[in-house]
Amino acid sequence: MARQDIDLPAARETHVITVGGFDASYNIATKGTVVFAEVGWPLTVAGQPFDLYASLSRFTKDEADSKVSRRLILGAAWSTHRLHISSELLVGRNDPSVGAGQYMAGAAQGGDDKYKVSLFTVVDYQF
Repeated sequence: MARQDIDLPAARETHVITVGGFDASYNIATKGTVVFAEVGWPLTVAGQPFDLYASLSRFTKDEADSKVSRRLILGAAWSTHRLHISSELLVGRNDPSVGAGQYMAGAAQGGDDKYKVSLFTVVDYQF
């Protein structure tokens, strides 16, 4: 569990702050509590090692009308000699990283309060 408690100057809107993310910015709540759990399993199947992992998080904002943000990540990663592949299934609600309509305000006031799903895969080949 972690507590987020950012104090801003009184002249500004104090319940959200804008932060950068790659090529765009988004808002997050300045005060709230994050609860999270993670687990991972190294496995070997047919002589090939790979890792499975899961992460579950919940961000409850102090602002009364802000919606709770939730995220579940189910992932797998494996490698051969030069090839590395990792995939994550992301399920989120009011999460700026998952689904349309959530990016700008998902971690602040909340998005449309619906669960969204994304699949993220990285393939890396080293020459």
